Amino acid sequence: MPTALRHVVHLLRRSGFGGPAGEVGHLTGLDLPSVVDQILGAAAPPIEAGPRLMDVPYGMWGAAMTVQNWWIARMVNSQSPIHERIALFWHGHFVSAIDKVDDPAAMWAQHLNLRRYGLGRFSDLASAVTTDAALLRYLDNTSNRLDAINENFARELLELMTMGVGTYRQADVVAAAHAWTGHGVGADGRYQFHPDAHDFSPFTFLGSTRTWNGPQILDEVVNGAGRPATARHVATRLWSFLAYPNPEPTLVASLGAAFMAADLDITALLRAIFLRPEFYSDRARYGLLRTPVDFVVAALRSTGVTLDEVHLEWNIEKTGQCLLLPPNVGGWPQNEGWISASTFNGRAQLASMIATLAARHGVLADAATGAVAGMADRAMATFGITEPSPVTIAGVQAWLAAEPPGPLRPTRLMALIMLTPDFQLA
Repeated sequence: MPTALRHVVHLLRRSGFGGPAGEVGHLTGLDLPSVVDQILGAAAPPIEAGPRLMDVPYGMWGAAMTVQNWWIARMVNSQSPIHERIALFWHGHFVSAIDKVDDPAAMWAQHLNLRRYGLGRFSDLASAVTTDAALLRYLDNTSNRLDAINENFARELLELMTMGVGTYRQADVVAAAHAWTGHGVGADGRYQFHPDAHDFSPFTFLGSTRTWNGPQILDEVVNGAGRPATARHVATRLWSFLAYPNPEPTLVASLGAAFMAADLDITALLRAIFLRPEFYSDRARYGLLRTPVDFVVAALRSTGVTLDEVHLEWNIEKTGQCLLLPPNVGGWPQNEGWISASTFNGRAQLASMIATLAARHGVLADAATGAVAGMADRAMATFGITEPSPVTIAGVQAWLAAEPPGPLRPTRLMALIMLTPDFQLA
């Protein structure tokens, strides 16, 4: 059975950043499992050369902006945006910030790990990231030694990255912290295990008493006693990122079971998410506000404005989101976390700038003199809004009727569209 247009549009927005009309039209001719298979089966584009980070000005901030611009350019131009979307999710799950890590090379290595393993088995991804200089530095495990136990890395590993709140005891955090002693960074800036700083004493972790080492702790929470909790927690986080926050317990249980049955294969979990009827419900369709990065990428993809023209390094900080500079170990907030007078004003400034540049390129040029009839629908479609709400379409039509013809009309129209609730929703 062909897939409904609204379902294809919704899926392309959540699995990537929206799709051109040609792609949408092609996919509506397929049944939903085939659409999902095409999205998930897209090959990851190679990274032929990453950005040069050691020569950029302005220290860690300059390095963060360099990677951010490189990454957003890939999001805008990618033919397989699922890889960019999921790398973005993992960046907010296994969180590190370049200002604390203070090493561009370590942050870049972590980014490559998120890409390399991001759609594979969760155990491989978690193993690569937890024996990674960026995360060990960010969560203070470089100072976790036999004579000075630091629980930060162990706590966040259990609470945020694997099992989730309420599935372990404080004693398990203590045991995990002792197990991760000595796991740090060597003189070359890369991960290194220091046996002289490790505690080889036996501890009880998740009910099992023995001499633990850090990677064994990870294996226990991913493949051992903690596996069911980890499957549910990761499924919850990924569903919340792609569909809506606070999913129903029965949905979490079902997704967690599917994830476990697939040996924690992330692509299999994504397929299960994208095939759930709840993913296409009104709660999901209206359940997420676009993050600033998502907003910028969607606007650039819609208008053809280039990243070089926008100079995000001067502007995106006002919206509240800079890649490689998350606010805390929990990553970036969702929905209400993006709504404030200052951050929304930052979005409005970006919308105005992108609209001005798009108008110079001739986007919606006939709006300068064109009739109102049909113009609102075409302007909405330009920005991927295929089913605008009646309130929005009436408001845009009223604005067009009141706005006198002239060279500023296309710019103002596009800025208005980008600030509608319909475009702000992911």
